[in-house]
Order: sequence, then C-alpha cells, then structure tokens
Amino acid sequence: HVAIWLKHRWFKRPTKQQRSLVGCCRIGLTSSMQVAILTVCCIVVAASPLRIVGRHRSWPDGHVDFDHPGVKIVARVTGAASVSAVMSKVGSIENVFVVYCDGVAQAGSRPKATFSTKLWTEGTKQSVPLCSGLDANAEHDIVIFKSTEAKWNDIKPTPNHVSFYEIVGLGMRLL
Repeated sequence: HVAIWLKHRWFKRPTKQQRSLVGCCRIGLTSSMQVAILTVCCIVVAASPLRIVGRHRSWPDGHVDFDHPGVKIVARVTGAASVSAVMSKVGSIENVFVVYCDGVAQAGSRPKATFSTKLWTEGTKQSVPLCSGLDANAEHDIVIFKSTEAKWNDIKPTPNHVSFYEIVGLGMRLL
C-alpha cells in the first residue's frame, strides 16, 4: 500500500492529494569507486485514521516502531470522554513524549513532558492516558510527540525503540 516515486517517476499513479503527503529520504549507495545519492519518496496510499509522521517502521499487524525525535502520531477522535494509547518499549533508554489534545499540551510527571517510558517494563504493553475530560459528542485532535533524541551510545548497539499499537477509549471512533 505504498507508492514510490523514484527519479521523477511515479509508480502506481497516486492522486494529486496523495502526492501532497510525500515524505522523502536520501539513500547513499556505494560501489567500488562511486557514490550515488538516490532520492526515494514514499506515501501511504491506504486510507488510515491514524497518521504517523516521521521515521518509523510499520508492521503487518498495524503497530509501528520508532526511535527518532520528532515522530508524531496524529489522530482525530470522537465518542469518548478520555483516550489512551497502547505502547511498549524495547531497550532500557528512557523516552519522553508530549501529548497535545486539541492543540493544548497535557501536563505530566516531568517538566515539559506528558509521559516517559522510564518505569515501563521492556516488551510489556502499557496503557498510557492521553486526554481526559473530553466532550464525547465533539471531535478532538490528538498528537503524541516524541521529544527525546535517539540514543546509540554503546560500542555494541542494541535495539532501543518504542512501539505504538493503538489509541483506545470507551465508545471512541477514529475519524
């Protein structure tokens, strides 16, 4: 469900609206005496009520893994007075997030952060409260923003990332 634009040519002919969602990355390819820079642009063609913005890895079961700063999970919801995210972590490094409900940063246990993975057990799914006191009859915009840097400071790097599974709430619908 991904269309790829390679050297100014579209494959699977995405629409103008889909092309506006393009994210590009540059990949360096090396051979014996040459270095080539290849620009690959990917867009998600399948409609999804959740948007993941930033560098991440998607899995067939629908969850995503990420470690880079600035990754955002964006959703529009209705029907619930409170919503939570189901997430987990791999590795021992603490990651910090800021949650925005209808554009307002939510307070948390740390200054300038809504929640942290510090006390999470590795590989265990956690229910993370995101927004409460919502009008269940209105639509609400939710953003989960990773604000910490990726940490690869060991001589032997080991997996260290966060996994996002879903946003949940009693009676909630993703729009």
